[in-house]
Amino acid sequence: MPSCFYDVTRQEAERMLENNPECGDIILRPSTFPNNYALTLRQVNASGPVMKNYRVTCTTSGFVIELDSAVTVSSLDEVLNYFLEKTEHRLKPYMKTQPYDTCIELPPAPMSMKSSSTPKTVPKAQVAPMMRSQADKDSSPSLQPGTKTSESDYVVPYDHDTKQTGQ
Repeated sequence: MPSCFYDVTRQEAERMLENNPECGDIILRPSTFPNNYALTLRQVNASGPVMKNYRVTCTTSGFVIELDSAVTVSSLDEVLNYFLEKTEHRLKPYMKTQPYDTCIELPPAPMSMKSSSTPKTVPKAQVAPMMRSQADKDSSPSLQPGTKTSESDYVVPYDHDTKQTGQ
């Protein structure tokens, strides 16, 4: 279906063309006769704008533009192209202008990203005791089995390369 097809009456098509000449000059629309079409156009003559309506009959061999000498074409797009060529493209298909947005709005965050009113609690990690070799046990008497350390004591893990740590 051509982009200038609108499901409107003759009066509505004429009103659309009259009120919005910047949108174009040709509207293809349904005819009052079943399974047929009509083409309404607005031309500007020396005396001012003039509305014209043409009947387009649907047949088994295509579409017949009913003029003094009937013209048969195979599609509604060809009906439109016929009128554009005959008017030397001085007329344009009617296209409603779509307004453009001028502001970008932030969409709402997805439910999975929304922060909840209750704080999330993270469970404490449970760490398995570290296995030490016998040499480590001998060099660290404070960490011998059965020796208690306070929670504030900080234990530095054994480092083979003490140059990097500064010890």
